[in-house]
Amino acid sequence: MNYALILFWAVFAIAESDTEHKQKISFTDARDAQSYEAVRIGSLYWMTSNLNFHTEGSVPALSEKEIKEDWGRLYPATEYHSVCPEGWRLPTTQDWPELKAMMDELGVEAFMDGSEWEQHKWASNSTGLSLVPAGIKHKRHYLHQHVNCSLWFDNLPSEGGEELWHFHMDGTNNLEPYYFHSHAEEVYKRYFAIRCVCEIEDWKPQSPK
Repeated sequence: MNYALILFWAVFAIAESDTEHKQKISFTDARDAQSYEAVRIGSLYWMTSNLNFHTEGSVPALSEKEIKEDWGRLYPATEYHSVCPEGWRLPTTQDWPELKAMMDELGVEAFMDGSEWEQHKWASNSTGLSLVPAGIKHKRHYLHQHVNCSLWFDNLPSEGGEELWHFHMDGTNNLEPYYFHSHAEEVYKRYFAIRCVCEIEDWKPQSPK
C-alpha cells in the first residue's frame, strides 16, 4: 500500500476543503467597484463592514458631523430589501437563532470593533465581525452614534413578511446588551445599517480582472 500517496490525497482534501470554506473572504461590488471583506460566522459569511452602496433614499452614517466611511450608509425601510450586491442577501429571522447563540456564548464584545465604541474599548472582536456603533437616523435626526449598532433583518414571506425586524446592540445597556425585535410604527421613519450575508456553499470567488 502506498501510504505516501494516501497521505498526499488526505492533505490535499483538507487543503481543498479549507479553501472552499475560508474563514475570511473578500469581494468587489460590481455596481460601484467598492471592495468588502466578509468573515464566516456560523453557517454564513457576514460582511465585516456596513454596506456603503449609494441609493436615492440612503444617507451616510454620521459621527460628530463628519462622514465615517467605514460606517457605510443607513437605509430606510423602503429600500433595505433590494440593496445587497448580487449573490448576497439580508440576514433573515431564520438566521437570527444561530447568531444569538454565538452572542450568548461569546458575549457581545466578541462582535464589536473596540476602537469605535464609547463604552467598549475592551471589546475583543474575536469573531472579526467588527460591528460599529453607527446608531440610527430617525426622521431628520441622527441618534446613538458611538453607543448603538442597528441592523436590518429580513422577514421571510412564509413568516409574515410585513413585519420590519431589526437587531440592536446597545453599548450602554448592561441588562440587555442586544435585542432583536419588530415594530411597525416608528421604524418606518428610521434608517438602519445593513450587513449582507452569503451562504457558505454559495460563495464563488470572483475571477481576477
